[in-house]
Amino acid sequence: PECVGIYSDSSDVGGDGGNDGGSDADLDALLVEDEMRLHGLVKLDTWRLYLRLCCGWQFVAGCLGTIVVMQLLGMFKDYCLARQLSGGTAPDGAPGADTDVLRALAVYLGLGVLSAAVSALALLWAYAGGLRSAQALHERLVEAVVYATPRFLDTTPVGRIMVRFAKDVQVVDEDITEILFSCIRSCVLVAITLAAISAAIPQFAAVGLAVLGAYARLMWRFMQAQRETSRLEATSYAPVVSLYGEMTPGSASIRAFAMQAAYLRELEQRAAAHIRAELAGRAQTRWLDVRMALASALASFATAVFVLLRARAIGTGLAGFIFVYAVSFWVESTAAVRAYSYLELLLNCVERAHQYVGVAREAPAAVAADDALPPGWPRTGALAVAGLVAGYVGVVGRTGAGKSTLMQALLRLLEASAGRVVLDGVDIAGVGLARLRLGVTIVPQDPVLFNGTVRFNLDPFGDHPDALLLDALRRTLLLRGPPGSAGTSASVAAFGSLDDAVTESGRNLSLGQRQLVALARALVRRSRLVVMDEATA
Repeated sequence: PECVGIYSDSSDVGGDGGNDGGSDADLDALLVEDEMRLHGLVKLDTWRLYLRLCCGWQFVAGCLGTIVVMQLLGMFKDYCLARQLSGGTAPDGAPGADTDVLRALAVYLGLGVLSAAVSALALLWAYAGGLRSAQALHERLVEAVVYATPRFLDTTPVGRIMVRFAKDVQVVDEDITEILFSCIRSCVLVAITLAAISAAIPQFAAVGLAVLGAYARLMWRFMQAQRETSRLEATSYAPVVSLYGEMTPGSASIRAFAMQAAYLRELEQRAAAHIRAELAGRAQTRWLDVRMALASALASFATAVFVLLRARAIGTGLAGFIFVYAVSFWVESTAAVRAYSYLELLLNCVERAHQYVGVAREAPAAVAADDALPPGWPRTGALAVAGLVAGYVGVVGRTGAGKSTLMQALLRLLEASAGRVVLDGVDIAGVGLARLRLGVTIVPQDPVLFNGTVRFNLDPFGDHPDALLLDALRRTLLLRGPPGSAGTSASVAAFGSLDDAVTESGRNLSLGQRQLVALARALVRRSRLVVMDEATA
C-alpha cells in the first residue's frame, strides 16, 4: 500500500496569545517528519508476521485442531440429548427405562466434561501463542528504537514513540489473541453447523450459502471504510499525546509568552480530529450491525419454516436441535464477520509497530577489528581529522559553525559521507561503536543526570573505587568538607558523600552544579579524548 503523510506531531501553534492580538506564530519544528499512514488492504506480510511471532503454522494448526474437536464434542453432546428427547430410550415404566436415562445422562455429562477440557486446552494454546507474539514484537520494537540512528530520534516525537509502546503493543498484548480465537471458533462452528443441518434439511444449504455471500459483501464494504478510519484514528492520537507532553514541561514558558489560548486551541483541534475519526468508526459499525441483524432475522425465519415442514419426519427432539443450531448458525456467522473485520483493524497496530522495526540503525556496537586495537586505546588522545565531510554544512560564526556536528562525528552519532577521523592512528570508521564511545568522554552543554545517588551518576557500572569518585568531586568543588574546613566555603559544593540523592534530571541541583557533575564524571573515566560542548557556558 502507498504511504501518505498526515500532519506532524510537532507543535505547530499559532495565535494571538490571548492578549496582544498579534499575527499567528509558526512554531513548527521543521526537523520533525510527518507520520506515514498506510492505506489499502492489510498486507499479507502483516498476517505472516503475526503468525510467525506466534510460532507460525504450528500455532494455527493447534488452534484449529483443538477448536474443531471442541465444537464437534459440543454438538455431539447436544445431539445425544436430542435423541433422548425424541424417544430413543424405553418408555417410562418399561424394563430398562431408568438404566437408559442414567446411561444418557452419563454420556451427556462425560461429553460435557471432555468438551470443557478441550476448550480450556484451546484457550491455553491460543493465549500462549499470543503471549509469545507480544513478547517478540515488544523485544523487536525496543531493539529497533534503542539502536536507531540519532536522526530517527531527532525527527520522531516522543509522543509518537509512546503510542507505539503503549497503545499498539497493548492491543497486541490483550486484544488480538482474543479476537483471533473468537474468529476461528465462529468460522469452525459455522462450517460444522452448515454441514450437519444440510444433511437433514437440504434446503438449508441454499439459504445458508446465500446469506453468507450477503454477509461477505457487507463485510467487504464495511472494511473498506473502517480500515482507513481505524488508521486515521490511530495516527490522530499521537499528535494529542505529543502536544500534551510538550505543554506540561513547557507550561512556564507558555504562560510567560501569554500563549495559553493558542496552545489550548491547538490541543482542541487535535483532540477534535481524533474524536471525529472515532465517531466515524462507531457509525460504520452501527451501519454493519443493522444490516446484518436484518439479514439474520430473515434467514432465521426461513430456517424456522423449513424445520416446521420437516418436524414430523425428524422428530421433535431433533427438530429442536436443528432449530437451535440453525439460530446459532446465524449468530455465529454474524460474530465471525464482526470478529474478522475487527481483527483486520487490530492488525493495523502490528503494522504500525513493525514500521519502527525497519528503521535505520547505527553501526554495530562491536566489530572484529576491535580485537586488533591496543589495550587501553586511545592512550595518547592524538586526533587527526582528514578531509571530513559530515551531513551538515557549518556556517562560520558563534553559532552554527559545526562544533556540535564535529562532536557527533567523533562519536559516530553522525556518519561521515567523506573523509575520515583518525584517533591514535586508528580510523574510527572501522571501530565498533561500543569500543569507540568507551574511549571518548563527552561533557554536554545540557548535562544528563539520573534518579539515584551521586555514586550511580558518576560510575553507573561500579567500575571505579570510591576514592577516585571522591577525588573527582573534590577537584570539581562539589564535595563539602567537614565543618570548619575550607571545603565548606565553596558555593557550588552540593554533596557530603557519595550516597547523597540526585533526583530525576538533577532537579535538586542548579544548572552549574549539574555541569560540574558531568565534568566530574569525565574525570572519573580518565579518557584521553574529552569533548566539551559549549565549554564556556
